[in-house]
Amino acid sequence: MTLGSILRHAALRWPDRVALVDEQGRSFSYRAWNGRVNQLANALARLGIGPGTRVAFFLRNVEALASAYLATQKLGAVAVPVNYRLSATELAFILNDCQAAMLLYQGQLQAVVEDAKPDLESVRQFVRVGQTADGDALDYEGLYADAANHEPEVRVEPDELSVLMYTSGTTGTPKGVMLTHRHQWLHALLTAWELGISGTDRTLHMAPLYHSAAFHSFFLTHVMSGGCNVLLSSFDPERLATTLARERITVLFGVPTNFELMADARSGLWAGAKATLRLCVTAAATTRPGTVAWIRELLCGAYGNWYGLTETTSMVTLLQPSEGHRQGAINCIGRPLIGMEMRVVRASSEEQVGPDEEVPAGEVGELITRGPKLMLGYWNRPEQTATRLRHGWLYTGDLVYRDDDQYYYILDRLDDAISVGGELVYPKEIERVLEQHPRIKQSAVIGMPDARWGQLVKAFVVPVGPLSVQDVKEFCRSSGRLARFKVPRQIELVQEIPTNPAGKVLKRELRSGGS
Repeated sequence: MTLGSILRHAALRWPDRVALVDEQGRSFSYRAWNGRVNQLANALARLGIGPGTRVAFFLRNVEALASAYLATQKLGAVAVPVNYRLSATELAFILNDCQAAMLLYQGQLQAVVEDAKPDLESVRQFVRVGQTADGDALDYEGLYADAANHEPEVRVEPDELSVLMYTSGTTGTPKGVMLTHRHQWLHALLTAWELGISGTDRTLHMAPLYHSAAFHSFFLTHVMSGGCNVLLSSFDPERLATTLARERITVLFGVPTNFELMADARSGLWAGAKATLRLCVTAAATTRPGTVAWIRELLCGAYGNWYGLTETTSMVTLLQPSEGHRQGAINCIGRPLIGMEMRVVRASSEEQVGPDEEVPAGEVGELITRGPKLMLGYWNRPEQTATRLRHGWLYTGDLVYRDDDQYYYILDRLDDAISVGGELVYPKEIERVLEQHPRIKQSAVIGMPDARWGQLVKAFVVPVGPLSVQDVKEFCRSSGRLARFKVPRQIELVQEIPTNPAGKVLKRELRSGGS
């Protein structure tokens, strides 16, 4: 039950199958890729990387990321994938927080790394990928010279720390989520079963692999099943369409923003997609009905949506493609994954609520979950760990309700709920109404302090074509779309709304600039 064993067993069972197609179009069989990963692992071991050593990756979706990730796992080292969009200050924070000993980075990101170097406390070795190394950096391809391709002679246990995945930090400072080999191995197995992933499947990674969703639910799952992972180093609709056709992709995962950008691309680009795609899946945010309809019409008829967190090793619930009758509700996130237990308990941001304080079906509360793939905790943050992990349950901070058939519906973050004169208002409810307007592309709703009512509702709106503040207010008031106290008191028309790479709106940025 270790990540290294997943690749080793795949190489033994399916040695000649294509395992990986990288950003340059190079293909690697399972036998060849496992040998290459072994070479890299043995080279890293010669450089002093071993059990418990933190090795960080500042890389796009490239072969080096896929290979280095698994190479560290064969050594018992700890992988630390980092968002390649971060600034030098943000990069330095994560590297110092986890006390990384080595950083593998892309040549195109050299300037960010150089700006971060003066603030680094622990990194003693740098490896540059994609360009000839100079200065104090080693050359990635050079590591393979004279490196043996046998399995590293390191005993790795399933319950050892495997990865630190830093949260996106939508609510503050990023935290390192500690996951073991067992957590990830079990998740890959469960997801393969739930999604029906097999050795005939080929998935294209347009979502970044530094995220748990892409790596755990699709990359590892395809390796475990003997399928093929195809890497896309940057999101571009033209390249995406070409790669879909050339590689005959069968499974496509992305956040809703990915699919919305695909829908905005030139017509005819996706004409051949239905010939091979059998499954499209979204996560991380609710997907607009128009986008779902576009996916079904032009990409594939089988569309699924799921909910998960880094803290739960990705997926917790799944709305299966066969459950299309439930997908009319934009906020339905399906039912629990095999092995995961869920409850809806009384919601409170001011006091600790016990796991037995359940609310009845149809009533809104906080979602809590438990199962065999909950994180160990947050790296070096015992107080925050104790807040989230209580009585064996993970308190997600998400407001949901369930129906009598045990389907769950997500409403909002507990911290984002707005109290207007004592009445709770859920921003996502207002956002869904706003986005029904034909000239509103995107919206985000926050609460603002108000002396009389406690808070008032403020909406940020990205218009498409002519639109006034008065137009928006009249739309919300008309046809009983929203109760009077839910209609935004303040409306700001903006060109864009800040989001992280997972498509989550950065509401803290809106609050800091919206006062």
